[in-house]
Parts: sequence; structure tokens; C-alpha cells
Amino acid sequence: MTASVFGDVLNRKPRMFFKRGAMRRFRRMTVICLGLGIGLGYALSCSSPTKPTEPKGLRLYASEAVTKNLYVFDAKSGELLDSIPNGQTINMLLSADGQYLYSDHYDDDWNATTRKTATKSLALVGEVSGGGQLVFLDQGSLILRPHSDNVEYFDAATLALVGIDSVGMRMGTVASADTVGFVIGVGENERLIAYDFRNKQILAADSIILPDNAFARGMQFALHPTGERGFGIFRDSFQRVWFIGFKTPSLELEIFHQLVFPFGDIAVSPDGRYVLFDDPGDVPHGYPVKMFFVFDNVEQKMARIIDTDTLSLFGGLPWPSVSTIDFSPDGTEAYVSTGGNGWATGPVIVFDMGKLEFVRKIDMPFEWMPDPIVVGHEP
Repeated sequence: MTASVFGDVLNRKPRMFFKRGAMRRFRRMTVICLGLGIGLGYALSCSSPTKPTEPKGLRLYASEAVTKNLYVFDAKSGELLDSIPNGQTINMLLSADGQYLYSDHYDDDWNATTRKTATKSLALVGEVSGGGQLVFLDQGSLILRPHSDNVEYFDAATLALVGIDSVGMRMGTVASADTVGFVIGVGENERLIAYDFRNKQILAADSIILPDNAFARGMQFALHPTGERGFGIFRDSFQRVWFIGFKTPSLELEIFHQLVFPFGDIAVSPDGRYVLFDDPGDVPHGYPVKMFFVFDNVEQKMARIIDTDTLSLFGGLPWPSVSTIDFSPDGTEAYVSTGGNGWATGPVIVFDMGKLEFVRKIDMPFEWMPDPIVVGHEP
């Protein structure tokens, strides 16, 4: 081996040993840093553990006509949680977070007040004179109260009157979706109207004329969550009543299904898929019908028609008839009161929106008339 070659070999070896040593040190430092990082992360996770989000419970609020009390139930278990004297109550609204209940009340002389109740304590926290139907606007920040000659707007936080519009809508006919800027209802001369409350203008107003030229009066309404379609129960005579679907705000009629009596309720599921409504009949005068309908808004057809008289949930009650329909916030269940409509008694029955069938009931140990009812989050 020549000296030059030997020198090259000697010159290479130290460089090889340096690289290997540096690599070993790098690996040791990496392992140490990783160990420290993992240990620190574990210590932090132990000192501040992440709690899983627990689903909120559900509450059912039922105003009862015989005792004139407000009853509060765990909506899932049916357990009675509380009650307070409530007087004669016609309308109720529950805030989206379940913290406040809004209702209108009437004394024996039919003097009315609108009240705000804190649901956690059931304490009265606000009250204004006057009553009527109540609907939320603008994601629950405003409350609209209709009258035949005007509509009033109240701040939901304070119940302060913040505005009055001269447009009139008959009480009980107004429907809103609190993410859109208009409402529908029955205005002057029994015309169906779509009213833009933000810009103070009527978007459409029309008399409802059926294909056989009969004039139909609107009785109850519901609005799709997107505001793209409305639904109503209309009466054209003492012999004919209709479930009608129509485009909004144009009010173009699309869907017709004949009923018998106009005294039922109507509600759209939170996802807009289904419309629930009923034909209870004229119970006070001895003409029960007791039919419950599920309309599929996607398939544009009737998904279920149920004779509520056949339900074993009633346990042989002779006159149960649907009076109020409300949905759980997630839309998985509908709560249906069967007391009311004059003098009918009956439980609150629960409708599973996945199975499209009634699955359980919430009842009392005495004959009661729960009407109206509202369902929402536990406060």
C-alpha cells in the first residue's frame, strides 16, 4: 500500500467516527426531548382533563285547564318536576336555550297579560299588559304579537315594546321562522299575507280560491325553517276543510288534502322534512274525528295517517283529541297534547320521528287537559 493511499485511509477514518458520534448524540437528545414532551403533555392532561360534552336534558311545560297550573316534566322520563299556579293560559313560547318561558294569561274577566318566566326558578321576571299569540323573530331576539289592526314588537330580553306596525293579522294565524325576515298570517278581508317586518312591506296578499272557485279562510299556519314554503289548515265551508301547502312568499298554492274540521294544530319539523297536523273533529259538540297526519315535504306525499282512537297509549279514554304539537329541539321527537279542544282530557303522547309512530306518553294520576304545551332544553 502506498503512502498516499495509507494517508487517504487515515484521513477518512476520523471523519467517519465523527459522523457516527454526532448521530448517536442527536438520537440521545431526540429521545430525551420526546420523553420530556410526552411527560409534560401527560401532566398537563391530568391537571386539566377534558370533560366530554354532556347532552342537555329536555323539559316539557304543560299548562293545564282544570287546575290552572303550569306543570314541568322531564320530557324523556315523564317525571313531574314542579308546578306553579298559572291561570288561564292560551299561548306559550320557550327560548332556544330553555331559560325563559313566554306566555299570555287571562283572568276571570278576560283581562290579559303577557309574562316572562325564568324556567330554572319558575319566577316571574317580566310582565306587560295585553295578550295574544306570540311568535319569535330574528333568532329569538324579538317577539311579535298580532292583532286585527296592528302587530306589536317586544324585546325578548326586557319585554319592552319596541315597535308597532299598522298591518293587521288575525291572532292565532301568524307563523314565523326566526331566521327569515317575513311572517305569514291572515290579514284584512281574510286574505293570506306574507309580511316583510324588517322592510315594513307586504310581499304578497291574496284570497285563497280553491280549484272549484270556493273561497277558503286560513285557520292555522306553519312556516318551513328556510321560509321557502308555508302550510296551513283552511276552511271553505262548514262541510269542507283543507290542508294546503304553498310557496312563500309568493303564496302560490301547491298541495291539497281534504279534512273535516278546522280545530287542529300544525307544525313543521326542525329539519323541514315533515309536517305534522291533525283533524281532531268537533269534540265539544260530539263529533270526534281523531286523525293524525304526517306529510313528507321531500317526497311531497302523505307518509302516515293515524287514527289516534286506536292507540293503546290512551288506555280507553273516550275523548282524546290532539290540541298542540311541538318538537324537541333536535327534531327526533314530537310532543302532542291530547287534552283541550273544549273539554277533552288526555295525556301528552310522544311521536318518534324516525319510526313515524307514537312510542310513549306523559300522564297525570287525574284527568287533565294539557293545552298548550312547549318542549325545549333543560335550563
